Amino acid sequence: MIKHHSYKIQNVIQKELFAAKHSIKICVAWFTNDLLFQPLLLKLDAGVEVTIITNKDEINFADTNDVDFDEFIQRGGCIYWNERGDKSRLLHHKFCIIDDSVVISGSYNWTNGAEYNDEDITVYSEESETTKHYSDIFDKLAAQLPESKGEVKRTEHKEEQTIDLIQQLQARYCEIGEYIDGLAKVCRTIGNSRLWGFVNEQDEEVIPCRYNSVEEFHGGLSFVCLGHYFGAIDKNGTEIIPFQHKSIHWRDNNFIEAYLGNDELCIYDNSGVRIDSNRIIVYKSRTYINKLSLPNKFDAQVISMTFNNGIGIVIFDKTVTAIGKAFASCKELIDITIPNSVTIIEDSAFKFCSSLTSISIPNSVTSIGNEAFERCTSLSRAIIGNGVKIIGNRAFRNCFSLKDINIPDSVVSIGWYAFSDCRSLITISIGKGVTEIRHRAFYDCSSLKEFTGKYAADNGRCLIINNTIVAYANASGATYTIPNSVTTIRNDSFNVCSSLTSITLSENITDIESGAFYGCRNLKKFNGKYSADDGRCLIMDYTLIAYAEASGPTYIIPNNVANIWDDAFCGCFELSCIKIGDNVISIGWDVFSYSNVKEIFCKATKPPFLGGNSYGDNVFPDTLKAIYVPVESVDAYKNAEVWKEYADQIIGYDFENEKEI
Repeated sequence: MIKHHSYKIQNVIQKELFAAKHSIKICVAWFTNDLLFQPLLLKLDAGVEVTIITNKDEINFADTNDVDFDEFIQRGGCIYWNERGDKSRLLHHKFCIIDDSVVISGSYNWTNGAEYNDEDITVYSEESETTKHYSDIFDKLAAQLPESKGEVKRTEHKEEQTIDLIQQLQARYCEIGEYIDGLAKVCRTIGNSRLWGFVNEQDEEVIPCRYNSVEEFHGGLSFVCLGHYFGAIDKNGTEIIPFQHKSIHWRDNNFIEAYLGNDELCIYDNSGVRIDSNRIIVYKSRTYINKLSLPNKFDAQVISMTFNNGIGIVIFDKTVTAIGKAFASCKELIDITIPNSVTIIEDSAFKFCSSLTSISIPNSVTSIGNEAFERCTSLSRAIIGNGVKIIGNRAFRNCFSLKDINIPDSVVSIGWYAFSDCRSLITISIGKGVTEIRHRAFYDCSSLKEFTGKYAADNGRCLIINNTIVAYANASGATYTIPNSVTTIRNDSFNVCSSLTSITLSENITDIESGAFYGCRNLKKFNGKYSADDGRCLIMDYTLIAYAEASGPTYIIPNNVANIWDDAFCGCFELSCIKIGDNVISIGWDVFSYSNVKEIFCKATKPPFLGGNSYGDNVFPDTLKAIYVPVESVDAYKNAEVWKEYADQIIGYDFENEKEI
């Protein structure tokens, strides 16, 4: 990780020093800042090995210097003095290595005055190449310089040649950096401008002072500013990365991050070659996502993963064409840019990314997998590209914050529960190419007011395909009359439409599939064709096919009913008591699922056929307390299929006198 600092630098360095556990290596030209020196004494007392390389000159040896090198040595510290006077040996470094894993480097001198100058440092954490680079410099200098083992004398010590060199350099340049990779940055004042270049260790200006700013060389490159634009040069001054960026810095030791004026991201390798954007994924997150390099996440190999200031950049060895279960359950993910080369977003790719706020799916994508964005509960904006053909099952299920969705003309199929439980969804536009809308695609979209586009009918209140109503806009009104063009009501068309209080069926309806009105909790009355028992139910061919859930807590099934259809009372939360007449011979599947029925009276002497529960739950709800049957039929019920599972709750009943036996 790489972080740059130009404010309260002293505090930054102190924090890193106090965090040291094993070793501190300091190489600075001058050391007079006692606030940086005192942490070293404390660390020596704690057993941390501390070594300093610095100049043996009149600045460090001045009587006014509060840094007590004698005490440092007495507590176990080690100092190597640079005491050669020729200018090729002037020590001008300013870096520190902590625990062989953190490097601090920059223009900041460890002096009292540096805190008030325009200085900067860079902190490199776990950057192995950088650590090795500075460790090699430190070891090389330590091997050439004498170690101090005795008392440091506070004298008017002068190294004439050193003073002469400093005076020569200061006469030519207004600012001088440290030597890194054999070059030091220098600054001249030319007219009203401060321009920068580089000198070598022989004090030769090898790169002219022509740049508005420069950074020390790292990996053979220096980031420089020319005019208002940034680029990179090599040690010969050759332009490696063009001067066209508003910012530029190292992302890690191998890759460089730069931004153009329009905020377009450019990634370059360490030789200055720009990386194809289709090899890059950029994301915003509250924390670093470190699992992306695991196998089977992408169809390309991850070669770099970095995270700075809330931005993560993942670089691959080749073009990315598929995103697997890469970001699933990354609850801190906020935003992501998908490369234009991706053709498939696979199953569960972003499932449970609960902080993801927006997604733009590029036109290259042809398929959005099952559950790809399920439970992205903060997702308020989703743009589906014009190349998508398949929207998988539950692809956007439980995306509670989505407000509108535009399904492009390229889409052919919308899967099961694709947008179910999108409770903030207000409008849905269906593209011209859609030929299939699978069951419960818009289940429990409680705020949905309007459909537009293909199949939209009745002023956008519903979708009608081949005379079949397949979906109803839940929030479009409380009283609804089904259009005359409809002949079939599909089994999921009015599921969980909590706003409906009344439904009128036209005479043209010939088929109503089971469960068509499941979960309509406020539905009080059916009108029109098939309505019966004062509108409390729909009866077709002696079969009770639907019940108005809000019509009362107790229901006596009419005598003309022989069959109770699948799902007939499914989801009836207010219904607590059902009385079944002796003409009923068949009770279908899932009839009482998700209901709150407490008592069932079944008058038939022969146990009716009783279907099971296709949802994998119990046939009767947990609220059921008793099943009352004719006294003479108790044993028959307790031995009949499915009924026998509730033998303990089957009780004999005298229906003529209406009392339990």
